[in-house]
Amino acid sequence: MYLVDTNIIIRFLTRDNEKMFLQVQRLFTQATAESLLIPDAICAEVVYVLQHVYHLSELEIADKLSRFIEFEAFKVNKKLLLHTLYLFAKEKVGFIDAYLLAKAKISDYDGVYSFDERLQKIGDGKVISP
Repeated sequence: MYLVDTNIIIRFLTRDNEKMFLQVQRLFTQATAESLLIPDAICAEVVYVLQHVYHLSELEIADKLSRFIEFEAFKVNKKLLLHTLYLFAKEKVGFIDAYLLAKAKISDYDGVYSFDERLQKIGDGKVISP
């Protein structure tokens, strides 16, 4: 199993360098099922780069990444990340806030402590002030 760095995913999703895109595409198509690990932190960094460098909207990012992480070669927290991307696009909150809320909602955690009033409002009682 190999870890995949942010720049590999960015080259694939943006296709801003055709030579690198083709290299990455070949890597992804030749990889066996779940042989490429994409840590949650890398997904967060991909979102940051797509949002702040490439100026994509939350909806565009969620669409691209949701389809991307479904590829069978990737070992990734699909359920958590798909729910995170849904909240990120729908509620227009930061990716990390969406991640915390998604983690609280789909796991056995009691909730999230946060002073973020917007997050408390959309958190369905899962986000509380300490």
